[in-house]
Amino acid sequence: KGPGLGTPTVRPTRPATMDLEGARAEAKAIQEALSADGDPDIPDLQERAKKVMDWALEFPGNRQRCSELASLEEHKGAAEPAEPSPTDAGDALGLAMEISDILAPPPEIAELEKRVRAVMDQDPSLDATERKKSLVYCDMELYRLRFTSRPHVARYLTSRRHAARESKAPAEAVAALGRAHPGIEAAISRLDALRKLLAFQSPTHSKLEQAQALVRNVLAVAWVVAAVPLMFAVSLLRITHPPLRKFGIHNGRLPLDLYQIYTARILLAILGVRVRFEGLSRIKRLRNDGLGTLGMFSHASNLDPIIVSAGPLAFKWVGKRVLFKVPVFGWIMTLWGHIAIDRKNLKKAKAAINETVVGKIRRWGRSIAISPEGTRSRQGRLTDFKKGPFHLAQTVKLPITPIFIKGAWQLNPPKGILAYPGRVLVDYLPAEHGEGTVEDMLVCVRRKLLKRAVEDDDHVADDVADQTRGEDDFSESHCDNALLLFGTLPFCFLWVLRMILRVLVGI
Repeated sequence: KGPGLGTPTVRPTRPATMDLEGARAEAKAIQEALSADGDPDIPDLQERAKKVMDWALEFPGNRQRCSELASLEEHKGAAEPAEPSPTDAGDALGLAMEISDILAPPPEIAELEKRVRAVMDQDPSLDATERKKSLVYCDMELYRLRFTSRPHVARYLTSRRHAARESKAPAEAVAALGRAHPGIEAAISRLDALRKLLAFQSPTHSKLEQAQALVRNVLAVAWVVAAVPLMFAVSLLRITHPPLRKFGIHNGRLPLDLYQIYTARILLAILGVRVRFEGLSRIKRLRNDGLGTLGMFSHASNLDPIIVSAGPLAFKWVGKRVLFKVPVFGWIMTLWGHIAIDRKNLKKAKAAINETVVGKIRRWGRSIAISPEGTRSRQGRLTDFKKGPFHLAQTVKLPITPIFIKGAWQLNPPKGILAYPGRVLVDYLPAEHGEGTVEDMLVCVRRKLLKRAVEDDDHVADDVADQTRGEDDFSESHCDNALLLFGTLPFCFLWVLRMILRVLVGI
């Protein structure tokens, strides 16, 4: 079965005039016909491409290889053929698949669309429906990974990004590329449309829930405002970190690190967000050994940075520069040692990574947190990854720890104003040690997060409060006394400042 071309009804014989060079010439002629002015004769070009595909499938092993490449079951164990095809056979199949994809979308997309329609016809209020949507989304994204990893598709996407960024008329340049590659363009568009269909439904809240959330959010803002003077004051504690490290106190237990962790936990407690952490043994091992990691978290909610900061490892954050320009908030982030990058200027972003990020990691063994998606997911599900974080991983030679977050989008989506109480799961997945190319690491991390998204999630059900809490759990009740004491510190600090000012005024 050739992708996009169906199954031949009669086993063809290889034309005597067809060889690898002839197939390449035919492929070049088809692409030139697509790029020429005027409307190309698509049916005729598809028939010519079908002849190349039929010829390529006559090589030994190519039918099996083509079938496995088209399979949707790769995430369940399918792999490359045990005996790879000879070089000429592989080149022939790759060439045939290239011109096939350029002319028409692969038939697997139609199968995915059929599955999506079947899921969308079910009752959206049922938990089973949401789980089925997650399974289909995982299959779709795994297929998308395989499709976009094909060399000719990757080249097309790279050319499209370059045209959109560098051309004087980007819209016209991208449209011209699309006309020359109608099959690939249609495939990407249809996959994007499926993403939107499988997006999470916006949560609805009653008037009482909205009123309760409003009170909690006002209290959280009031506490942060009261804590601002103390946040500036404790930033001076950074000067104590080098001598404390000499006494064997590792990152995560340093004064400013503890303040960052407890600040995040008190905010979550005020908002009524209870977080369950899993895989803490992996992250604690890094902390206790004084080793760093590059934490890559799925980013769908405004609460994600606070949730990740509440964990046992005090991450330094890499964020867009515009956040650091926000008065007070941006100043505190700078004083606490977080890193700003200019995403609009690639050279400046690389310079910031090389000078600041690499320095913090190599000198102090710091762990860095960054979202490979680059921004919050509007649909609540995992979206495309940027390559920058993986280039960073290669530069700093740190293991990548994928951090899976579930449930935060429903509490505070990107366009949400109020954060609602609820339960969130954070799972520290096994580390990826940065071996291979940037593309290999990107695919591996993305596959891990996608697979985790469809695993059993009974631990975030409503009866989580009745479960036995182990060391891998964190909730409000775990550290009530510590949180109560910590929550009073900003007000005690303000009282001390008031007394000092009264004395100074009296003098």
